[in-house]
Amino acid sequence: MEIIRRIGELIGYYEMDGTRRASVWVGLVAIVQCLFIYTSTRRDRILIMKLISDLLWSAQYYLFGSLTGAVLTFVAVGRETVFYNRGKHKWADSRAWMWIFIAVMMISPVIETVTSGFSPVILIPAAASALAVIGLYSSDTVVTKSLMLVASLMYLAYNLILKNYISTLGAAAPAISTVIGLINEIRARRTEKSGKPETPED
Repeated sequence: MEIIRRIGELIGYYEMDGTRRASVWVGLVAIVQCLFIYTSTRRDRILIMKLISDLLWSAQYYLFGSLTGAVLTFVAVGRETVFYNRGKHKWADSRAWMWIFIAVMMISPVIETVTSGFSPVILIPAAASALAVIGLYSSDTVVTKSLMLVASLMYLAYNLILKNYISTLGAAAPAISTVIGLINEIRARRTEKSGKPETPED
């Protein structure tokens, strides 16, 4: 209990209002879920886990009061829905979807500039989200994981600047997940090339 109290003091939990306290609890759930996103070698499973993650983080950002983060992560839910259906339905196969989602990600800072004023900080999540679009669009899961690692590190920097410590941990979790996932996948590919029997990851 003493450790929990000290952590609460460190992140300023006891000085938060009810809404921000709720954002902490949503964030904690999201952090645990983020640890498992990129460990799979299956693209469809990665996309489903990422969709769940973005729903949780959209709620966390909204409760914390970060409009840009909330909007971008909510738009990302649509991104994952379209990309999950790529190869399954003709309407989702067009490359235009990738450019549409990149454009949407870059529009968000413009909207916040008009409504709340410009700050260079708001460009970080927009750029990270645009990079994530390219990663999740790719059919190569190594490319996906590599680009998502960079995007996670950019979001980590953004949250540190905002002093949103729960989301900072949340950005660190998928970064850890992508590193583990990349190591597993590279090993699996090397094993496959060597002609040895491969132990399924899933």
